Amino acid sequence: MQPFREVLDECRLIDLGFVGSNFTWHKHYPIYTVWERLDRAVASTEWLLKFPDTKVYHLDVTTSDHKPLWICPDVMECNQQRPFRFEQMWMTDKGCGATIEGVWKENFEEPRTEILLKKIDRCGFELTRWSKKNFGCVRKELEGKRKLLAKVEKQAARTGDTGRLRQLESEINALMDKEAKMWKQRSRVAWLKDGDKNTRFFHTKATQRRRRNYIKGIFDETGKWCTQQNQIADAVVNYYQQLFMSSNPEHIDEVLVEIPQKVTDEMNNVLTATFTEEEVEKALKQMEPLKSPGPDDRLISDNILVAFETLHYMRNHCTGKTGFMALKLDMSKAYDRVEWRFMEKVLYRMGFCDKWINLMMECITTATYSILINGDPYGNIVPSRGLRQGDPLSPYLFLFCTEGLHGLITKAANNGDIRGVSICKIGPKLTHLLFADDSLVFCRSTEAECHHLLHILSAYERASGQQVNRAKTNLFFSKSTSHEMQGHIKEALRVEVVQQYDKYPGLPSFVGRNKKASFDNIKQRVWKKLQGWEGNLLSQAGREILIKAVAQALPIYTMSCFKLPIRLCHDIEALIRRFFWRQRGNNRKIN
Repeated sequence: MQPFREVLDECRLIDLGFVGSNFTWHKHYPIYTVWERLDRAVASTEWLLKFPDTKVYHLDVTTSDHKPLWICPDVMECNQQRPFRFEQMWMTDKGCGATIEGVWKENFEEPRTEILLKKIDRCGFELTRWSKKNFGCVRKELEGKRKLLAKVEKQAARTGDTGRLRQLESEINALMDKEAKMWKQRSRVAWLKDGDKNTRFFHTKATQRRRRNYIKGIFDETGKWCTQQNQIADAVVNYYQQLFMSSNPEHIDEVLVEIPQKVTDEMNNVLTATFTEEEVEKALKQMEPLKSPGPDDRLISDNILVAFETLHYMRNHCTGKTGFMALKLDMSKAYDRVEWRFMEKVLYRMGFCDKWINLMMECITTATYSILINGDPYGNIVPSRGLRQGDPLSPYLFLFCTEGLHGLITKAANNGDIRGVSICKIGPKLTHLLFADDSLVFCRSTEAECHHLLHILSAYERASGQQVNRAKTNLFFSKSTSHEMQGHIKEALRVEVVQQYDKYPGLPSFVGRNKKASFDNIKQRVWKKLQGWEGNLLSQAGREILIKAVAQALPIYTMSCFKLPIRLCHDIEALIRRFFWRQRGNNRKIN
């Protein structure tokens, strides 16, 4: 595979991806079948920019062991009714700051709690109007200036007067800086700064992102294939309207009674203390300059190590009358199904004060949604449940909700209804690992404990609004569990049984003797970040930043828990060296 990757890099080609089956070739053997993706379509950056909506379909065929590829170089059809987006390039013009300052100094008659939102909304309206009137279209203006520059150069050569030529060159450079900022913002690339002739890289990244997000068709709830923009919008908006509609949860107290009070008066005093200017300034400076705040990084190495050791123990557990099982739960649309009434009661039960709870519930319940479909906003969804994805508060609020599941499992363990897994005789018994929406539950492989587990999940679903996605929930048994018992438990839980979990969360659950194969996905991820087309569009300084900020950072998460094989490290270093010293454009390759 490595020589093929090197050919793609040298030719500066991009894999166009595919639609359909994951594999294009297979070969049957007496006891097994080999599946591979051998056939693929690639294209140059220039070709992809001309046909950004190209799709590659894997067609089904029974007369050959290779699937034919159908390449459709379509054009994306998007209207230009875009929602408001603040453009970073506006900040290069003094009129931007004057427009914002003018709106902020206006007096509004709305209630004090609504003035801030009103001013933000008014700023968007005034900035859009100012941009159309004074800023114009950078791309069209730059194209016009370049055409004019060619004429002025000829005139300057005849007359010797270069004043106008210098002025035009200065204006074009300013417009090019604005264009670079515009495409950087659309590319969503946070690790590379604008300037340094990286505009084409940003443009290509933005085109790829637009191509990836483009929706050509969708099945509605009746199974009908919809391709018209309004049909797609209706199907998506209807789906999310139903998803964000409260299920009116019942028997909440059955779950709340198992949640202990953990918040003290001192904690409440800290939470409700008045914000200081320094705290606000620090929070603002921690935000990314061109994107909304996202969830904070969280330390999860403890969970990974405990899960790894426990699953390893279960995999090798071959003795004893009773085996063990691990249930990896997948909650369907976990954040979107959180019931607000359950959320509020959990906060009260944990001991949070009224002032803080009211503030949190105001943040949760005032959200509204529009669905962005191919660049156009549709619908005005007013939810009655759910937490906003990407909100820095949402992961922590969701953890409060999982206190209900934690309490139910703990009660069952204390009563002896569920007995967890202990990797040594005097060690503690592990019953569950909860990390946001990633959950692992451990118990003995008996029908009795299986039924207790089903009762716990049912009670939690009724109270919180959560719903177990049984199609993605997996069950793993120790070797000491009989096949007959595995069948009974699988039938009761209605989930798939796996021989091993691939990843939790994002790292291998099992590492065998061939450690290089277990971590080979890191090498593949590094290669994807260092593909030849990206290096061709970046300056040498840009390549260095990509290596330091992205390629060298990718293995860190895995290295926080596992020691990587030396050979794998050498392979990654070789990829980085080839990327940095590779030929760029017409420049000769450095040996």
